[in-house]
Amino acid sequence: MQDPSIGYEQREFLEELIRDVVKLPSKQRFAMICLLKDEIGTIFPLSEAFKHYGIDIQNINWPREASELHRSRSSLSVARKTLIKKYKRLV
Repeated sequence: MQDPSIGYEQREFLEELIRDVVKLPSKQRFAMICLLKDEIGTIFPLSEAFKHYGIDIQNINWPREASELHRSRSSLSVARKTLIKKYKRLV
């Protein structure tokens, strides 16, 4: 069983990350949401957290077309670089 303080810290970190994701330009935000949905899934109620900011993530998914997927992944790369500057202390 996980220590409750660790769960609390993880939740706080994720809430802060979501606040920063919401501030990203739309294409970068889209790509980060796709990544978060893939990586976090149901561990954290992402849907509710984003609804707090007026964003419904239920229908946000990676594009199926190869060229659009490539563009989204490029946007993800830029978004990660932007966020890593703030969270560098954690890397």
